[in-house]
Amino acid sequence: MIGKRKGFKDTRGTLFYDFARVIKESRPKVFIYENVKGLTNHDKGNTFETMKATFDELGYKYFYKTLNSKDYGIPQHRQRIFVIGFKGKSVNFDFPEPIPLQNSMQDFLEDYIESKYYLKEKGVKFVTSFKNRKKRYTQINGNIAICQKANQQFNWHGDFVFEDIENAEFNERPLHKYE
Repeated sequence: MIGKRKGFKDTRGTLFYDFARVIKESRPKVFIYENVKGLTNHDKGNTFETMKATFDELGYKYFYKTLNSKDYGIPQHRQRIFVIGFKGKSVNFDFPEPIPLQNSMQDFLEDYIESKYYLKEKGVKFVTSFKNRKKRYTQINGNIAICQKANQQFNWHGDFVFEDIENAEFNERPLHKYE
């Protein structure tokens, strides 16, 4: 599980109330709110119910759905909840239909990466361990279609690009922060 999952008990969780205040003060015709997909289940759904009640109190009809960026032309597996709110009550809205993925991660990788971004022996052993392969924490594939989000560079679970480099003892590397 990523994140502290403290909801409104964490200062980051209370940012929602700042968002609601801005909506109340500016009264936009439309707003877009985006958050982690686990929001709907946090605290047995109570956190999201509180948010929905707030949107109701503000006088917005809203629609929400969990979307994955890989379903909208981006070669990244990133699920997020989107809430689209409309001032007033007589609005119909449909989220866009998924579009085919036409690019793979390879299309965005840089041609030259400094050696410091390649995994050392310890890292290769860890990501290729039986535990990681069994639990599918790690994808090592020369034809990666999608990648994990950028903040996964801070842990060893995620996707790695296999490069066929002559005479390289260990050549799997995590994605560079700019890739």
